[in-house]
Amino acid sequence: MRKRGFCRSAVGAVVLAAGTLVTGAAHAQVAETFGLADHRIAAPEKIESRPWSERLGLDLDAERDFVGQVMLPPVDVDRLRQEDAERDPWDKVLRWGVGRDIQVHMTDGRWHDLPGIGRLWVVDVIAAEALAMRVQFSDMNLPEGATLHAYSVADNRKVAGPYGGTGLFENGEFWGPTLYGDQTRIELFVPQQADMQFAAGNEFFRIGRIQHMYRDPVQEAFQDGEDRGAGPCHNDASCYPAWADVVSASAGVGWVGTNSLWCSGTMLNCTANDQTPYWLTANHCLSSAGDANSAEIYWLYQRNGCGGSIPSVASVPQSAVCQVMGTGSASDYTLLMIRGEIPTGLFWAGWYSGTVSNGTNTTCVHHPDGDYKRISFGTKSSNSTNYVRINWYDGPTEPGSSGSGIFRDSTQQLYGQLCCGISACGSETWDDYGYFFRTYPNISSFLAGGSDDNQEQNDSCASAVTVSSSTYNNLVVKSVDEDWYRVNIPFGNTLDLDLTFIDAYGDIDVELYDGCGGSVVGSATSGTNNETLSYTNIGPAADFFVRVFLASDTRAEYSMTVDVVGGGGAGNDNCANATPITDGMYTFSNVGATTDGPSEMRCDGAGSATITGDIWYLYEATCSADVVIDLCGSSFDTRVAVYASLACPTGPNGALACNDDFDCNGNGDVADDGYVSRVAFSVTAGFDYLIRVGGYNGDEGVGQMTVTCFTGPLNDNCADAIAIGDGLHAFDNIDATTDGPDEPSLCSNSGDTQVQSDIWYRYTASCDGTLTVSTCGTPYDSKIAIYDGSCPSSPDSAIGCNDDFDCNDNGDVADDGYVAQATATVVSGNDYLVRIGGYEGAQGAGAMVVFCTPGVPMNCPGDANGDDMVDFDDLNVVLGQWGTIGPEGDVDDDGDVDFDDLNLVLGNWGTTCP
Repeated sequence: MRKRGFCRSAVGAVVLAAGTLVTGAAHAQVAETFGLADHRIAAPEKIESRPWSERLGLDLDAERDFVGQVMLPPVDVDRLRQEDAERDPWDKVLRWGVGRDIQVHMTDGRWHDLPGIGRLWVVDVIAAEALAMRVQFSDMNLPEGATLHAYSVADNRKVAGPYGGTGLFENGEFWGPTLYGDQTRIELFVPQQADMQFAAGNEFFRIGRIQHMYRDPVQEAFQDGEDRGAGPCHNDASCYPAWADVVSASAGVGWVGTNSLWCSGTMLNCTANDQTPYWLTANHCLSSAGDANSAEIYWLYQRNGCGGSIPSVASVPQSAVCQVMGTGSASDYTLLMIRGEIPTGLFWAGWYSGTVSNGTNTTCVHHPDGDYKRISFGTKSSNSTNYVRINWYDGPTEPGSSGSGIFRDSTQQLYGQLCCGISACGSETWDDYGYFFRTYPNISSFLAGGSDDNQEQNDSCASAVTVSSSTYNNLVVKSVDEDWYRVNIPFGNTLDLDLTFIDAYGDIDVELYDGCGGSVVGSATSGTNNETLSYTNIGPAADFFVRVFLASDTRAEYSMTVDVVGGGGAGNDNCANATPITDGMYTFSNVGATTDGPSEMRCDGAGSATITGDIWYLYEATCSADVVIDLCGSSFDTRVAVYASLACPTGPNGALACNDDFDCNGNGDVADDGYVSRVAFSVTAGFDYLIRVGGYNGDEGVGQMTVTCFTGPLNDNCADAIAIGDGLHAFDNIDATTDGPDEPSLCSNSGDTQVQSDIWYRYTASCDGTLTVSTCGTPYDSKIAIYDGSCPSSPDSAIGCNDDFDCNDNGDVADDGYVAQATATVVSGNDYLVRIGGYEGAQGAGAMVVFCTPGVPMNCPGDANGDDMVDFDDLNVVLGQWGTIGPEGDVDDDGDVDFDDLNLVLGNWGTTCP
């Protein structure tokens, strides 16, 4: 907080210099930049880490004893408001929360056993009537693999964590983010394999202090009709479209000192236009590493258009944790670099480092009283050595406005940040700002181009830096400046690449190319704090190229470990040394690998249940859905097994899933695929699974493995058709894509010739006759196509197709829901593909009936019972099944039993077939 005496002495200097331009040490050349719009496109969101209770479906609120509690009583809000009202009127820093001591120990929480998984500890920290809370974690030292999450019980959409080891800054000390509501729940998960010590007095961390937020300007502005937010004299920043860019560059900042404080600030452009997230505020707001570590930047906290809705502080995008790049009290500045991820759609404001003439029209965008953005207009009236004075003619500032920028109207370039002043609603007088002319020499090296690492310039494949087996620290990647590395991999050797970073500070992904301008042969694109990639070179020794890039954010830091090891099962030959992987593509070799896993009867083939020459991988699920592990394209007879545990299997037949041979091309023949493997299994996000890859009966070689967390139907593609037989089968084409061809001849309806959002099934005919597939009763507009043999590649390949079918035979397909029923002639023992989809992409869940009706010899029409005679027995069959789909009574094979079938029997009455 700015000291009263210091602020007023600065103002006195300004008054003495009124009307005089004080230049001090002259700049050799005036530096400046202009504003820069965000060039990024919003990336698809990756699945965030969720608390373990949610992953496991635990209802912690079902019984009171499930959760420990530590509670603080309410604060005296009226007293705090009185203190706020009595503050120095020159002070422009806002207090919006107070620090409170509390003691939370491991003994205050409740432990829950999770058989086969680990243990879960839960406690609620309650600050009665708080609008929001921040929790300070101290002395954190979690066991290996343990993770901590925190979230509001009232609103768990925002989850803090996962935190591990010694915490966010690797020193055991950090503040969690602001969580809204008066009850914060903390969950600590310790996996089964960790060295867990639960003796009394053991502490994995402690909580000794919280911040109790008692102000929410938006909420207060509408409480009991009393205007408690910013004063009524302010201008809504959203009503001035000419300043929309600067408005997008401005933001509020909350941080923790003794209490929770609030200021304003501005994101600044670099002369290199590289979108480094530099953010300027005031020194009297925050200046230390501790202040910056606890900082939270609140973006786009403004009305949704002029006169539009007002967002709550809790709902706007936030960036957590900053780094002090430069700070000084002389011109009252602090330049921060935002480490936490920043949202898209922002703006980097330009700045001017020269002197500014008196009378210059000036604008300020700020958060008065911590409220949504306002805009004020004035003129520069005077300056001292380090400060400029702005006389307001339309809109003042208030506490919470400190650190906000002033801009020349002519160019919208920043030339100062708010220090202090006496302006307020009812007194739109003047305020003083730190002079950027004096600040710039202290931060010019940063604003020249943003900081980077010593591997530059390696921002393209052509300029890739050569690396070898080693660990490279303090690396930087930017959205406008990717990192490229060249690594040589000898024949049969494996590249193991491991990137470590903080995903909340920027989501980093990695790809491996087989040459400069070549193809991607490996990738890792998770939403975790690690990206791991493993690739075995099955060709001649060659240079491969590593591309490190940002999936989101504009700048992030990372470390990279490169390890090139020989073949022969090195590294992950044994289960205990399983290679960590995520979703992506991996090459592998089990040449020379030993066998250390047990036999698996689920993989029994030709009398052998052993997976020989096995190598191991450790996979952390990135979704709660289905995962497919695909070895199609491998060069030898593979086997793959999956275990739902971090612990290596010790007994036989413990695999969650296992496969020996898979029909990769969907033609019903596993031999032409090389007897490779593919397995699918259900997972829970955040859980670990062991993947075991080996061979059949001692086979070994090189291969390719693709791991995909698949949120759509497993049989979305024809090659993944699920085997079915006669009977009733549930199905679901929700989120399915379309990979089959048009069927204009058999399935055209109102111009739609495609079976969209299709899923696939493989059916082995149980008879010589007619295959019928019906979705009657399904609650969406479905389509069915039937194919003979392999996956279709061209239009009009279906041997049977139907869009709308009259299930109840009343002449109206609408009351049946526009469902489908398709038929095709089949031969017993042959394979057929059944394709279920929807009209114009309709999706839903339902059930299909599949049955095979034995065919009637072509030289004996009307013979319903198959006794080679057309007589009363056949007539009884038809009449007995009248109005149904048969199947025996449907002698004309058109899908229903009606007058056509009766006429066929009567027309051939008395016929005896040879």
